[in-house]
Amino acid sequence: MKALFLGSKTLGLCVFRCLYEGDKTTSWRIIHPLDVADTRSALEQFKNYAVENNVDLLEASSSIVAKGMILDFKPDIVFVCGWYWLINAETLSCAPLGFYGIHNSLLPKYRGCAPLVWSIINGDHEVGATLFRFAPGMDDGDILHQVRVKNDPEDNIGTLLKKIESQLIDTLPSTWKSLLDGSATLTKQDDSQATYAGQRIPRDGRINWCMPAEYVHNFIRAQTPPYPGAFSFTEGRKIVFLRTETDARLYFGTPGQVLQRSQDHVLVSCGGDSAIKVFEVSIDDIPIRPSKALASMSLRME
Repeated sequence: MKALFLGSKTLGLCVFRCLYEGDKTTSWRIIHPLDVADTRSALEQFKNYAVENNVDLLEASSSIVAKGMILDFKPDIVFVCGWYWLINAETLSCAPLGFYGIHNSLLPKYRGCAPLVWSIINGDHEVGATLFRFAPGMDDGDILHQVRVKNDPEDNIGTLLKKIESQLIDTLPSTWKSLLDGSATLTKQDDSQATYAGQRIPRDGRINWCMPAEYVHNFIRAQTPPYPGAFSFTEGRKIVFLRTETDARLYFGTPGQVLQRSQDHVLVSCGGDSAIKVFEVSIDDIPIRPSKALASMSLRME
C-alpha cells in the first residue's frame, strides 16, 4: 500500500505521526508546502521526524509543483491535513482509494477557509473537526468521521486545537484501518445546511470596539497564538490582545475607551453599553501588563 501525506503545521505532524505509528505496513511519502513564511510552520519538525523514521519528504513551492509530485508518486490513498492549495479533479482521480482530509469544522458548516477561527468568532458552543473524502467541490465530500468538543468561554483557539487534536489522535488509528480494509462507512453531506467561510489575513484581526463585549471577547480568543492575534492601535502603538473575559455589568462609555485600571486587568468599553476585562496583551511580541500598555483613562483605542 502506497500512502501519501499532504500537510503541514503542528496538527498535521501529530496526525501523520498517529497514522504512521499505527500502521507500519504502509509505505509513506510526505509532501510539505514550503511555508517558512507562515508563523505556524512546522516544516523543520516534519523534516526531523521524516529523517528519524526514514520517510521520504518532498517540499513543494507551489500547487503546480505539488501536483507533479503527487502524480509522479502514484499513491493508492492520500491523507491531507494542513494543506494550502485546492486539489483539482484530475489529481483526485489518481489515487484508487481516494483522498481523505481533516477540516476543522463540523461539516457541512464552515466550508472554506479558517473554519475554526470563524466558528469561535461566531460564538458556537460546540466546535470540532471532520474527516471526509475529497471531491471536486469545496469541502463537500462524504463524511467518514467527526469529533466534537465543547467551546467554553475561557477557551481560545490554541486550547481548542489541543482538544480537537486529542480526540483525533484517539480515534484516527481505527478509522484509518477501516479505510484500508474496506469496512468504512461514509455519509453524504446535507448541502442545505452548508455555510461558507472566507480567507483571513493578519489585518483582518483589527478589533472593532463598537461590537458587543461578547463578540469582542470571541474575536480575541479566536486569534490567539499560534495565530497572529487580534489587535488595536493607541498612540501609534499596535497592541495585541491575548486574554480577556466579558463583564456582566452595564457600562456607558465610548467604544475602545479605558474605563478602569488595576494591577491585574484593564476594563475597556465595547458597544451596546458593555465592557471586557483585559488580562494579557503584548507589544512587538513582548508580553506587557495591560495597565502599563493602556496607562491612561483618556486613551481611546482605534
